[in-house]
Amino acid sequence: MIIDIMKSVLFGIVEGITEWLPVSSTGHMILLNEFVTMNVKKEFWDMFLVVIQLGAILAVVLLYWHDIWPLHRGRGGKHDAKQGPMWILDRKVLRLWAKTIVACVPAAVVGLALDDWIDAHFYNWICVSVMLILVGIAFLFIENRNRKTTPRTLTMDDYQNNDLLIGMDDANIRNMCRMYGESRSNAGVHAKYRNGQKIFCLPEFHGSHANVADPWYTDDFETAYRDIEKGCEALKEFLKKTIV
Repeated sequence: MIIDIMKSVLFGIVEGITEWLPVSSTGHMILLNEFVTMNVKKEFWDMFLVVIQLGAILAVVLLYWHDIWPLHRGRGGKHDAKQGPMWILDRKVLRLWAKTIVACVPAAVVGLALDDWIDAHFYNWICVSVMLILVGIAFLFIENRNRKTTPRTLTMDDYQNNDLLIGMDDANIRNMCRMYGESRSNAGVHAKYRNGQKIFCLPEFHGSHANVADPWYTDDFETAYRDIEKGCEALKEFLKKTIV
């Protein structure tokens, strides 16, 4: 009994690590089971592979709850004179859910139709090993091909060396505030700047609580361009009045 519990803990560690990496967590548990075999029936093992991933799934839900929950209070600049910010539906999040559901349909259809065949032919250490090697080679090839293209990411020094850090939407602002430990405020941009805050959402500079339209979700580059252009013009005026 104690040995099985220790094995379960080991499987949980492997699941927790591999779930956040671009590798198959289920595949690694299949490989681990070849070396540290769980003394259980096949039916329990099949259920175990599913249930053990629940913790990682819940962690993702909790971490990105504000990004996947479509109801937001006061987002988009809508307010009620008596009750304050109103609850509104975020269409960008709804489109994300719609696309996620559509993307799951083919996998569900194939999985239901070929479940037993897939288990028999692919849920084994040989198939997993071959695919991990092939995908690893593909990763090395892609990384080597794009080695000169280095993305610019925020660092802790950016907060110290810059007066303003500007994001395009609430998710950007929330992530930057979490990274740098800055509290969010509903004050105007001038008041926030005077109070020493550095993190702003671009539409704030023309008095809007909306986000810049993300063409990844909307497929509307014209609206995104207009939002950015309007924000940049307002930012220029802000800089003239505040800094210059």
